[in-house]
Amino acid sequence: MVYTNLKNVRIGKNSFEEKAVLRLTSSKLVGTINSDMSDENATKFFQANSLNISQTNLIKKLFQEARENNFEIKFEKGEVKQK
Repeated sequence: MVYTNLKNVRIGKNSFEEKAVLRLTSSKLVGTINSDMSDENATKFFQANSLNISQTNLIKKLFQEARENNFEIKFEKGEVKQK
């Protein structure tokens, strides 16, 4: 469950729309995808990362949930710190 308590966000007299973002990283990923991307770009990401049907469907369900509940999910390559 993603929860946000940001309401009526303002800087001075300027009002801003709030949107929670869940950023997930992996050193194994190629490229970036987020829940606001087009289906065409999502398909390219799935293919580039050799994701199977089960993995693809899970991400699609997560993205649908994010859109319905006004938050964003991002998957992207994360760098591993070298010792």
